[in-house]
Amino acid sequence: MSHKVARRLADTFVVQCSEEPLAEGFALYGYAMAKETGLYVGIYTGAVGDDDYAQCLNSMIEFERDVRRHPDGLSAVLVTDPGVEAVPPSWRKRMAAFNDSVQAPRYLLAIVTPSSVVRGILTAINWLSPARAGHQRRAHESFADACTWIEKAHGRSQPQLDELYRAARSKLTLSQTG
Repeated sequence: MSHKVARRLADTFVVQCSEEPLAEGFALYGYAMAKETGLYVGIYTGAVGDDDYAQCLNSMIEFERDVRRHPDGLSAVLVTDPGVEAVPPSWRKRMAAFNDSVQAPRYLLAIVTPSSVVRGILTAINWLSPARAGHQRRAHESFADACTWIEKAHGRSQPQLDELYRAARSKLTLSQTG
């Protein structure tokens, strides 16, 4: 099936995770990146809005430009906390366009979501619209599972992923208290 069919399938599903979203009014996307290793970790939490999706997309576009010639390419983990609603169709289309435009010869994208339904949808999309050579996308239940997948793909441990996760999470904590 074509990319259009896969995207249409993705756009038809609006799934909400099982827990209630956090209160509105604080930054809901935090990220950290390491240009020297080509690693990126982003976290969505709470009632995510357009500004948060824009921050994610813009930071990934800039990061990809900076690391596209890195020998390991770009490895990104995007974490969705429980209670975060599904990405709106307009943002899914923009994110899909970004994924299609990545010029790094190697691109690993791990999506972490507590929703088994969302993971199933992402798996189906990958079957219907596989990534091009050197690019891989996979849905995971936990951050640890995503790290294991990336480490296996790289053939070595990536302890910096944990550091990036803590840094991204601390940005969210700071924005809630400040």
